[in-house]
Amino acid sequence: MKNSLNQLGKKKIPFLFIIDFDLKNFYIAPLDKLDNQIFFSIDGFSNVTPHPF
Repeated sequence: MKNSLNQLGKKKIPFLFIIDFDLKNFYIAPLDKLDNQIFFSIDGFSNVTPHPF
């Protein structure tokens, strides 16, 4: 886990990092590789298309 975070950080690749409260399960993924069921909009990076109302 630590190596994955460091590599993404060194390459300045935006990523999503999720960890549970027990610190046992985690998920790390570059934002451009996220599953289509995970939607995000973080500091200008997004996979959500804005819809006008």
